[in-house]
Amino acid sequence: MPTLSERSRRIYAATEAEVLGHGGIGVVSQVSRMARSTISRGLQELRGEMPSADKSRIRRPGAGRKSLGKKD
Repeated sequence: MPTLSERSRRIYAATEAEVLGHGGIGVVSQVSRMARSTISRGLQELRGEMPSADKSRIRRPGAGRKSLGKKD
């Protein structure tokens, strides 16, 4: 999983949790050391409950580190 993007990792973990059924989120969370909320967000994306962000972006606009110019 180290070569996957953040979104791909979230979707993969959500798919595995869905396959496991009841308690799947907890099991995948322990094995992958991923937050339960992240896996739940992935499940919402899979089911279409959460609008998918722009697929060309990895993070939401404004996320990530601030540029040095803005920091100073």
